[in-house]
Order: sequence, then structure tokens, then C-alpha cells
Amino acid sequence: MSNYNIKMAAKLSGVSELSIRSWEGRYSAINPNRTDTNRRLYSDNDIEKLILLKKLTQHGHSIGNLASMEIPELADLLFKIELAKPGNSQINSPEEESIVNSCIEVIRQFDDRQLLGLLNEASVKFSRPDLIEKIILPLMIRIGQYWENGMLRVSHEHFTSAVIIKFLNTLTDGFQIPDNAPRIVITTPEGQYHEVGALIGASLAASDGWRTTYLGASLPAEDIAAAVAQLNVRAIFLSIVYPGDNPALNTQLKKLREMVGDKVYILVSGNGVNGYKNILSELGFRTTLSPKHFREILKSVRNEIHPNNGVKHE
Repeated sequence: MSNYNIKMAAKLSGVSELSIRSWEGRYSAINPNRTDTNRRLYSDNDIEKLILLKKLTQHGHSIGNLASMEIPELADLLFKIELAKPGNSQINSPEEESIVNSCIEVIRQFDDRQLLGLLNEASVKFSRPDLIEKIILPLMIRIGQYWENGMLRVSHEHFTSAVIIKFLNTLTDGFQIPDNAPRIVITTPEGQYHEVGALIGASLAASDGWRTTYLGASLPAEDIAAAVAQLNVRAIFLSIVYPGDNPALNTQLKKLREMVGDKVYILVSGNGVNGYKNILSELGFRTTLSPKHFREILKSVRNEIHPNNGVKHE
């Protein structure tokens, strides 16, 4: 465990040295170790508690009431405050807000059965596109925000992704797509390991009557092109999330375009897309901005590939 002097503790926590001394001396909020020369040494736990104390005092809580609380109690209090805030702009109704909040509560407990149960219940209430746009995407955004704010751990984010991947796989498998439906290959480029976005794309495409072939995450251009050639498909969907500034990906994207040619439509989406917008535009990739936009582009591509095959499956 690391030890920090008060100057570094102030820098890491965002709490001034004066406040640290005050919270320590007047309220015993933290009790740092001391060197042989009586200099304070703050641990990682001390830094974590200082961060939580700062955020809670900014919400109007008194340091006197917070000082004796342990880190889990402080984190729980902050979590409840944040949960009570107005939801993400993508959540439009109290019902959607309630479902997302219920999911977050069971995520905190690492309860995969309850999370899958909540998602399955939501899948009965919402169409597939609405389920993704109004529940799953806002949920993933919230989990990412809470991880960044220190209210959830990275393990919670990984747990959520694993459960949602499992759920999306079963969701996509549930569609009965005819053999003559247009086909689309879905994957993430080499070096892109986050696959939730790709599976969301697969589920949306299946809901609109596409035969989807999901190839997994982090696939080299050569392997994507080989699958496209073998399946004789005219459409690819790539999810790009993180990192958003990898020069090697530019090479992979150029190689993919060269290998599959200009007659194959390549759709791209994800939080990392903006980092590659110049090369994507240059290569003629179609960037999607939202689930609704993704479906609109899919419809356009489908009409170009199969103008007389417009059956839609919700």
C-alpha cells in the first residue's frame, strides 16, 4: 500500500491541505500514519475517504456527520444521492428510470441472476430496439459514469458487460430470420476488445430482419475480409470503443477497405469513432450516431442490396 505526504494527498484527493488538517484534527475523519519525525503519511484508503468526503460535503452534508462513517457507508450514501438525480437524457419515462435503477442496485451486489431477470422482464415490455435504446445503453452509460466517479469499481463494469453480453446473445438467437435475408458480418477491429457495442448492433440488425454473423472481438482485417468473401456478404458493422487514438487501427481500416472493395458497405459506431473520423470518411465508411440512426442506415443499405426484400422483424 502506498503512503503519501500531505501535499500529495491534497493533490490526489482534491481536498486542500488546510481542510485535510481540519478534518483530521477537529473531526478525526482520518487518522494517517506518522513517520519517526512525526510527518503525516496518508494511505490509499485515506485518499479514497477524502475523495468521498469532498463529494459528499459538496452535496451539502456536514463533515461532522460524515467523519465517523467508514468508506463503504460513505460510498453507499454518495451512490444513493447520485441515483436520485434526474436520469440520463436517453431515459424518458419513470418506468425506464425505475428499471435502470433496479439494474444498478443488483449490479452493486454482483447478482447476475437478478440482473438477467430484470433484463428479461424489460424485454417483454419493450420492443427490441426500444429495449436497447431506452434500457441497455442508458444502463451502460450510467455504469461507466459511476465507475469514473468512484461509486462503482471496475469489477462492476466488467460484471455488467459480461451479463449484458450473455443477454444480448440470447436475444439475437431468438429471431427467426429467413435464409434469403440480407447478411451482415459484425465484429470489432483488431485491438478493440469491448464487444457490447458490436452485440447491440447484431441485435438491432436481427430485429430488422438481417442474418447476422458475429465474429467476436479484436479481429484483424484479413480475417474479417476472409469471412466476408466466404459468406458473400455486402455489409459489415464494426464497433470502435477504446482506444480512440490507436494509429495501428488506421492501417487496419485501410487494409480492410482494400481487401473487401468499394461494393461492401461498412458501418461503424461506438464511443471511439470520433478519433478516427477523418480516415473513416476518406474510406467511405458510414458512421452511425445512435441506434435509431444505425437502423436508418441499415434500411438504406438493405434497399440498395435487396430492393425487393424489405421485410422487417420486430
